[in-house]
Amino acid sequence: MIARATDQNANEPIASITELISAFDNVHPSHSERLQKLISDFDLYLIANMVKTNKDRKAAEIIKTVIQKYLNIEHVSLMGSISFDQQIEDSIALMKPAFMNNTNSQSSLEFYEMVYNIIKQSNPINTVDNIATLTHDQQQ
Repeated sequence: MIARATDQNANEPIASITELISAFDNVHPSHSERLQKLISDFDLYLIANMVKTNKDRKAAEIIKTVIQKYLNIEHVSLMGSISFDQQIEDSIALMKPAFMNNTNSQSSLEFYEMVYNIIKQSNPINTVDNIATLTHDQQQ
């Protein structure tokens, strides 16, 4: 199946998730059911990075639609976007964390807001409040 999925010249290529599930079904039906369950339970989170324009921001919406349509992943959440920031490119070149030195840049604030929202969705309120206090104290 890996050869069929990666070789464009295969006799019976696998070009989509639907075809992959069908191939599994032909080989071993229980594996097909397991794969379908894994895909249906899979949650994907997208962040648009290095956004310069609204068009860049909308690209994430298009990617979400493509993922849902062609990969059959229904649970795709757009977490937000991080604006273009020269600091990020400089940090990559230096191989250093981008938001360690300048926590007041627009991209840094967007990043920390997304982190806060992720933690808020997954943890009890008291933990979120403690993190918000720590983040607020660091910014001052």
